[in-house]
Order: sequence, then structure tokens, then C-alpha cells
Amino acid sequence: MIAEISSLITSSKAAYDIAKGIYSLKSEVDRNESVSKILEVLVSVQFQASSVLAKAHELEIEKHNLAKKLMEFEKWSEAEQQYELNEIATGVFVYAYKKTTENKEPIHWLCTNCWKDKIKSIIQKSSVGTNYCPMCKIPIPTEVFSQATVNDWNPVL
Repeated sequence: MIAEISSLITSSKAAYDIAKGIYSLKSEVDRNESVSKILEVLVSVQFQASSVLAKAHELEIEKHNLAKKLMEFEKWSEAEQQYELNEIATGVFVYAYKKTTENKEPIHWLCTNCWKDKIKSIIQKSSVGTNYCPMCKIPIPTEVFSQATVNDWNPVL
């Protein structure tokens, strides 16, 4: 982008220098040639200015997208602080909500499979003898929940 701006400035200066010299020309032919050169340079300047504006627009979009990603990252980082990885049965892991006086959400567990994709998916109970993640559909047998302590899981099964 620096090169485009530098070229734009150089072309503009050339057009100015040509225009300044027109007054000193004696013949109509020389003046017409100089006007033609100015028009060529001005077309070039206009093209370069359009190129600079397009690049500036691309950079503005990129800046907006990066700011949005940063905000999402910060929001997820804040959410991560509210959960901890717990083994509720041998080899069965969930992200458990840390209940504090500041938090107002009920105790719940999140799916570890969805967590890695930065998705908070609350494990749901089912009437067919399993619990599951509504996002990725991974089943967790109800027996696993009966092995967990009341402090880890508190819904009615």
C-alpha cells in the first residue's frame, strides 16, 4: 500500500509540473501535447487512487474481522474460567460449572467433544436410559450419572 501511495504522489507531482509549464509554451501544438500528457497522468492518478481506496477498504474489513475474533476469544476465555474438567466416572469426562456466589446459572455439565470446538453444549437427560449432548449426539449412559456425586450433578434422573 505504501508503494501505491508513493506512486500516486509522484504522478500527482508530475501532473502539477506539466500544468505549471503549459503557460511558458509558445505554440498551440506544444500546449495540446502538454494537456494530453496531463490527462494521461490524471487518469493514472485516478486509477492509483482507486487502488489505494480498495486496499484501504480491504484493510478496514480485515481490522473489523480481527477485532471480532479478539472479542470472541476474550468472551470464550472468560467462559472457560467458569468451568473445570471433571472425571465423573472412570474414563468419562465433562466440563462442570463452578458454582460461586457471583454466578447465577444452575449447576450443569458441558460436553467435552463440543468444548474443544468452543461450543457450550449442556448434557441433557433422556427418557431412554441415556443422557446425551444435543449438539454432537454423544450418548452418556445413565449409570455414569448415578456413579457421580450429588455435588457433581443435581438433576432428577
